[in-house]
Amino acid sequence: MIPDILEIIKTELTKGTTVEGHPFRLCAMATVGINHTARIRTVVLREVDENLNLTFYTDKRTKKITHIRENKNVSLLFYHPGIRTQLRIEGFAMIEENESVIQDLWSKIHKDAQKDYTSAEAPGTKIGDPDFITHLEDEHYFTVIRVLSQKIDYFELKPKKHVRAAFSFEDGYKWNGTFLVP
Repeated sequence: MIPDILEIIKTELTKGTTVEGHPFRLCAMATVGINHTARIRTVVLREVDENLNLTFYTDKRTKKITHIRENKNVSLLFYHPGIRTQLRIEGFAMIEENESVIQDLWSKIHKDAQKDYTSAEAPGTKIGDPDFITHLEDEHYFTVIRVLSQKIDYFELKPKKHVRAAFSFEDGYKWNGTFLVP
């Protein structure tokens, strides 16, 4: 049954990147701020690979980039109300440094969505009116975060008996899992 749960995790995370409106499209990402305070925000899941490493896009001027440069440990929280399942994933965040990879992904983003990464002011900057944000024409601050998943906590709320399992990525190539008391 542990392999079945791992397959459910893979399937649902992948659907988060391919099925419009899937609950796993959005998740909460927690980082540790410079002053050792937990910081959490919603991010959009863009890609999942065969080892359950996850890809997200962001503006390179965000605080999460600063936090990841200081401490690469991140936690992610997904919840699917339809199947009453929560996933908590812990891993190491890596900021993509290869400009050709960044430019390739940038070229695939719809023009309207590209505006999210072209504001003249950095995200979090105080402004007087949200209708008057200046966007740059020939410059962007798009970058990619890849989370190398290390641990997954699966929790399914069932009417008669909840199911909880923990998985860890071992030896750089396999997931091992065990059941836990919910």
